[in-house]
Amino acid sequence: AQSLTVADGAQIRAGGSAGGGFIETSATVANIGAASIDAGVGGEWLVDPIDLTINAAAASTIVSSLNGGTNVTQTTTATTATGAGVQSAGPGDIIVASAISWTGSGNLTLNAYNNLNINAAITSSGSGTFTGTAGSSTHAGAVNVAANITAANVALTATGGNLTIGSGRTVSGTSGITLSTTNAFINSAGANALQSSGGRWLIYSANPSGDTTGGLTPSFYQYNAPAGTGPSGSGNGLLYSLAPTLSVALTGEISKVYDGTTAATIAAANA
Repeated sequence: AQSLTVADGAQIRAGGSAGGGFIETSATVANIGAASIDAGVGGEWLVDPIDLTINAAAASTIVSSLNGGTNVTQTTTATTATGAGVQSAGPGDIIVASAISWTGSGNLTLNAYNNLNINAAITSSGSGTFTGTAGSSTHAGAVNVAANITAANVALTATGGNLTIGSGRTVSGTSGITLSTTNAFINSAGANALQSSGGRWLIYSANPSGDTTGGLTPSFYQYNAPAGTGPSGSGNGLLYSLAPTLSVALTGEISKVYDGTTAATIAAANA
């Protein structure tokens, strides 16, 4: 529905003697008054999240603030969306559908309840930074970079979903780039996907076996390093939350005739 109103005094019930029920309220605009909504013990009331699309008009509003030195944050949650843009029923995505380009010192932050889809360029040619997050500890979200990103510093985080850089795209951070995902990092853009002229790039992911690095060449690798762990090396780095273990076992027996030394021979069959 485009609009939903639950008036003051309204009562909505679900469930019964068999247990709790399920109530869903879904609309582009939902106005819920002082009503009684009861799904029973163990039941659930779901208020659908809202997508936020940054179109040309919203991008113009955002750029005006950023150029004036004002920091801008756009957010979707499990129930609402805040910030400039078009709101519509959806899973809680933020979609950048129109280019955002600014020269001022304002910092841009996009926090998506579900996915963050960057389909138009984000460009800061001043000191402004860009931070983008998707998902949370209770809801998985992915970051999809389908347009170029340029800022003084770039930080992208996907919790529960992949972080993907699309073919032909670049992420440029003058003073540094930090990409974090609790799942897989997918680079379809090749060896030049990440560029940092005055800093370095760091990529945090779960396991190298699930990643596609696309030709990126790190200066170091680090394990047992979930997002936020301080890097142990200098330069560009690939860091994994995986903590590998090494198990050593002996096959068969080794015997030694006492000869006054401590050396014993291990044969190939013992390995």
